[in-house]
Amino acid sequence: MVRLILGRAGAGKTGLVFREIGEYVAQGRKNLVLLVPEQYSHEAERELCAAAGDKLSRYGEVLSFTGLARRVFSQCGGGRPVMDRAGRLLCMAVAAQTVADRLRSYRLGRGEPRMLDGLAHGVEELRNAGITADMLLDAAGRTEGPLADKLRDLSLLLEAYSAVQGRSGADPADQLERLADLIGDSPVINGVFYVDGFSDFTALERNVLRAIIRAGADLTVCLTCGRDGAGDVFRLPMDTARWLAGTAREYGMECREQWLEPAGEESGPIGYLCGHLFDFAPARPPENNGAVTAVYAADIYEECELAAARLAELARSGCRWRDMAVAARGFGDYRTALESACARYGVPVFLSGRGDTLQKSVPLAIASALEAVCRGYEYEAVFGYLKTGLGPIPVEDVDRLENYVLLWGIRGSQWDRPWTMHPEGYNRDMDETARLALEDLDRMRRAVTEPLRALEERMKQARTAAEQAGALGAFLEETSLAERLQARAEELAVAGRRETAAECARLWDVVCTALEQFAAVLGDMPMDGEQFQGLFTLMLSKYDVNVIPVSLDRVSAGDIDGMRRRHTRHLLLLGAADGRIPAPDQGGGVFTADEREELAALGLALGDAEEDMFRELGRIYSCLSLPSESLYMSWPTADGEGGTTQPSLLIGRAEALLGVKARRGDILRARTFASGPAFGLALQSQAGDDDPVCAAAREHFVRLGREPELARLAAASRGPGGDLSAGSVRALYGPEPRLSATRAEKFADCRFGYFLQYGMKARPRQQAVFDPRDYGTFMHYILENVARDVLVEGGFAAVTERRVGQLADKYVDQYIDQELHGFADKTARFAYLFRRLRSTVRQVTEDMW
Repeated sequence: MVRLILGRAGAGKTGLVFREIGEYVAQGRKNLVLLVPEQYSHEAERELCAAAGDKLSRYGEVLSFTGLARRVFSQCGGGRPVMDRAGRLLCMAVAAQTVADRLRSYRLGRGEPRMLDGLAHGVEELRNAGITADMLLDAAGRTEGPLADKLRDLSLLLEAYSAVQGRSGADPADQLERLADLIGDSPVINGVFYVDGFSDFTALERNVLRAIIRAGADLTVCLTCGRDGAGDVFRLPMDTARWLAGTAREYGMECREQWLEPAGEESGPIGYLCGHLFDFAPARPPENNGAVTAVYAADIYEECELAAARLAELARSGCRWRDMAVAARGFGDYRTALESACARYGVPVFLSGRGDTLQKSVPLAIASALEAVCRGYEYEAVFGYLKTGLGPIPVEDVDRLENYVLLWGIRGSQWDRPWTMHPEGYNRDMDETARLALEDLDRMRRAVTEPLRALEERMKQARTAAEQAGALGAFLEETSLAERLQARAEELAVAGRRETAAECARLWDVVCTALEQFAAVLGDMPMDGEQFQGLFTLMLSKYDVNVIPVSLDRVSAGDIDGMRRRHTRHLLLLGAADGRIPAPDQGGGVFTADEREELAALGLALGDAEEDMFRELGRIYSCLSLPSESLYMSWPTADGEGGTTQPSLLIGRAEALLGVKARRGDILRARTFASGPAFGLALQSQAGDDDPVCAAAREHFVRLGREPELARLAAASRGPGGDLSAGSVRALYGPEPRLSATRAEKFADCRFGYFLQYGMKARPRQQAVFDPRDYGTFMHYILENVARDVLVEGGFAAVTERRVGQLADKYVDQYIDQELHGFADKTARFAYLFRRLRSTVRQVTEDMW
């Protein structure tokens, strides 16, 4: 029998399923399978264990579709290792090379990493939709123009890709195809299947469900629907319910619908908001009582700080961290700011979803090193490598090296020659201090360039993908990257940052896996260094380096898509701005919107913008319906590019339905009541001891048991700043400090600025240029030397104009050789412009004559 459990969010569909499974477990019924999305499997398994008891593992399990495939393959055979995203990208590279001479639309740029990435995504979409190479070729014969060429190319690529991945390993689409073929012969088919957490299914997932129904298994599917349809928010699950009912009838199976109604949906403000979010026909609203709030901030950083303060405030009220969640559409934009804000406010947070792998230390170091050797040792690449802390020189030396490189504009072959330019610029005396500093800088240069030049030479000699991977592997061994990572992980573990320490180990595994997979899949494929750099860097970006949280009592934070935790009391939705929620159509893919419509007319159904919008509305509804006590929505009034933003339609609906008035977030109050006493102390120093807000802050810090720390900070803020010793003053300002009008004005304007400029000798980074002052020094050098030689030869009356010109040329060449090092470290433009000065110098010296 096929049973559909239907109802709105909060109707109790999942709870009913858990109770039924618990009853089956108590009866000893075997082969109980709960199918859920991959990202929800851990949470569902934990909740089901709590509901069904310790015997669950003997009779049932929670699986995703890929987990079900592994289970069936273990029983029936046919399983193969599954390639990850990076492996599938490499298979596409081999496939594109195999059919390169037969391509039309994709002939140009077929070896470019970004093109390969787009083709890999396109093939994945086609396979998930159940579209084969023959179907593409048939459709190409029924149309014309650029679309026909594109379909023929994709047919060739899909066929070649299937052949390549057949040798290298299965992909998820291949796994699901085999699962649909084998599940009818597996013992698991004799059990009971429950499916929960899906709004719709891909074509391949539908084939698996069809096979389960065809085999006569007991199948129950939970779908979030409304009886009245509720507009577009339930469009996809309602279509899925109709498909399941039709499939059951097709195979002569009974299909029964069971509708559940939320208990008191209209009584709570959050349930009321979700229930009428998109129907625009609200009944009488309940009283809000602060359950739904809307806040706006200046920017993303302030928004995240307000959210962290809100989380800390909820925790102080007695709520557990794990009962709170933070969601955002486009969470990647919020990841860094939220992590930083939570760290400052003492909020333990687990950031789910894929971060930018190439911003992690190890992938960034490797990608930057490869870019440096392939792109002429550009400044950004070299120092992107060194600033990860995994380079050959200590981080504290990197700044000094960077100052020198920026000063003299060093790049390319200039890294190979000994540096002789003064560390402070043109026309400086090379005293002992400068000479020692230059020697130290040149030592750093050699430490940086020797391993990079060795890598560059190996990559030039390498002819195949495997040899390129070997060249990079040798570089990693020579630079002792594994040992450096191990030492860093130990330091982080000692400092209590166990998640970051675990991430270091994970990053090294990612690099090793990537190198092994690159050599194994591409093997003898011809490849030069630049191709390797682009493809391997893109490959690294495909890996996920998230680690398991070190404790369960943490705030969950992630994208709206991944919000699955049912027992959430408080939800903070960030980025509730127009243009972000709902997410706009990103387009992309190998087909345009018009081509997708034409493909649908040809019988090749791919997702379109309308379907994506239905799915997005469903995700928003599911996310907002999670919290049981409070919903906090916020947005920044300025985007990352300086433009202004408007609130999302969610804010407007909250105001229309519940009378919620958006307010400006009080960042000062948030900082006052944060868990760190330094914030309260800072406010105390501004407002005075009698300020009631400061008094409340101090009372809170006392409750935290941090009286000694607070007392020390307060004493330091009231006490004198202390005096420098005479030796320190002389070291900073010299034995006889000078006080000019400019210095006095600077001291009066900003004492800290005076200390930085005249004490620490700090100055902005600048590039060495031949400015008017240096031009004057150059002219003085020429005139002085020419005049001295002329006097030796009897004076200007005794020499000819031609002789004066010869002397000028002589000293110009001498200056170039001695001061500018023969233009060895200068650009061609600099040399050209400087040589033009010869005519000016000649004219000046001849005028002297």
